[in-house]
Amino acid sequence: MDGTIREACALWEKETDEGWWKMPESVSVEMVDDETGWSDVENALEGASACGMDAEWKPGTGEAALLQLAIRSQEGAAHDRVFLLDLLALPTDKMQETIKKLLTNKHVLKIGFDLEGDLRMVASSLGQG
Repeated sequence: MDGTIREACALWEKETDEGWWKMPESVSVEMVDDETGWSDVENALEGASACGMDAEWKPGTGEAALLQLAIRSQEGAAHDRVFLLDLLALPTDKMQETIKKLLTNKHVLKIGFDLEGDLRMVASSLGQG
């Protein structure tokens, strides 16, 4: 297992009484639905060592409505962030550019389940599908 993944996994604590995994309190979770918030996403991605991605959509639409990015910072756990991106509210041109930069950056580990399917939905939402 890659050192980055091992380090990230070590940060999570299991809630033994409920059986749930708990996110570290140092990780901020932010809803992004405007350009100010998008700037925060871009800045976080510039210093990322890993990025977990997951998309959500209304069944039957073929387009993602929400993209979740969990960003592991090169600076350490105190700088890790989770962003919930409202794809219906954000400007598509900026998102296209930033997501393309993330996906082509060989220094950032990308993590996801059925990532290809999620990215297909995101691309469709951004007019690229």
